[in-house]
Amino acid sequence: VNSTFDPSSDVAQRARSTLVQAVSRVAFATFMKDFSSIAAAASQRAASDTFYTDRGLRLEGFEVTQFSTVDFDTTQFLQQIVKETANQIRRRQEATGEIEVKSEQLDADIVFERRRSELVNRRAENQQLEASSQGRVTGSRLVGVADTVIGGLDISVPSLAERVRLYKSQQMRQGRATATEDLATSNDARLFLAPCDLGLLC
Repeated sequence: VNSTFDPSSDVAQRARSTLVQAVSRVAFATFMKDFSSIAAAASQRAASDTFYTDRGLRLEGFEVTQFSTVDFDTTQFLQQIVKETANQIRRRQEATGEIEVKSEQLDADIVFERRRSELVNRRAENQQLEASSQGRVTGSRLVGVADTVIGGLDISVPSLAERVRLYKSQQMRQGRATATEDLATSNDARLFLAPCDLGLLC
């Protein structure tokens, strides 16, 4: 302390000089990226400097609290870098948000399509079961009718083959009558009859 008239300014100037030398050894991009590590390395080198010990001081370390440029062009350049960096971060966040939204929409579409496919399959199965059940009911009814008709003619028509033939003939006439009725109720239907259909010339 006795070797200088301004101890605090002397120490500050020495520390500033040490940091400036450390910064001058690296590229500007490196300084912007990791100036804290540069200050820490400068602190380690300065810890063995006798400048501080000769004055009864112990250097704990350097910390960069702020920095400024020395000319207008560099200032403009730094502002442009900061602005572009902020824009990149904003665009990245927006892109990430859009990707997340699209991903969620895609997941929802996949779930919807899967459920719709399951619904279609379930409906098809139900329709098949319903048709099968209806077919069994109709078949059982027709078997019952055939058994009643054929069985009821056992006295008047002893031959089983003849009773079956009569039942088939009756079913054919009934089917034709139903088809004719359906055609008659249709506005655009046309009915063509052959002589045999009327029992003529056969």
